[in-house]
Formats: sequence, C-alpha cells, structure tokens
Amino acid sequence: MARYLTKREGIRVGDYWVTQRKRNSTIRGATPETIGHKFSLWEIESGRWRANLNDSTGRHRKKFKAGTLVEAVEKAAHHFFGSKGINPASHITISDCFLEWRKRLSCSEATIKTDYWPRVRQFVKWADSHGLAYWSELRL
Repeated sequence: MARYLTKREGIRVGDYWVTQRKRNSTIRGATPETIGHKFSLWEIESGRWRANLNDSTGRHRKKFKAGTLVEAVEKAAHHFFGSKGINPASHITISDCFLEWRKRLSCSEATIKTDYWPRVRQFVKWADSHGLAYWSELRL
C-alpha cells in the first residue's frame, strides 16, 4: 500500500475519502453524487489492484492495473458505479422511492399489504395534497 497512508486518517482522493486499514483501504463517497458509494481496495503488488463491493445484490470483485491510488480509486468507482453515479435525490419522486423501497423489504407480502402499504399510500396522499412530488422537497 502507498507509504503516505501510514495512519488511519482519511484523505481525499477525487470524489472519495480513503481510509487505510491494516491490509486494505476503505473508500467512501465524499460528494453529493458519490454519497452511498463504499468499497474496499487492495494493492496486491506494485501496479496491481483488487476492489471489493458488498451490497444488497451480493459481493462484487474486480482486479485491474493502475499506477497510483488515485487511478485505482477512479477505475474501481467507474467499474462499480458507472460514469454517471447514483441518481440524485432531486430527481426521485416520492412514489418511485417507495416503490424501490418495497422491492428491498425482507418481510412477508402480507405484512407489506396490511401494514406498510396503507401507511405509504396515506403519506403519498398527504405529500400530494401539500404539492410535494420529489424526495428532495421533503426535509426534517
């Protein structure tokens, strides 16, 4: 691993924070476009890197060549998240957000239909009555 990462302090590399661990580095998104991005990066040998991403769809791995840590972070981020990144909250409607959330629920369909979904409908109806359409319009 790079010699200048001797402490467990984060450094900024492009749109990401890099924190060195014992054998690898943890990479986390640092900008609004990359928030939620998180993966691990290892330098196997000089110029050879391995990246791991664990998310709800499983474990994803990639080996590649890169000369520097900056280049390795860029290549891994592009491989895992593509060039456009995640869909910012300003473009997600409230209804679409709940539809995506429903796909990821780990409870029974009966619980969704009798407990969760009536409450979601009530909230969406309330949001519509107040002129709120996008998730970014909601605030605490």
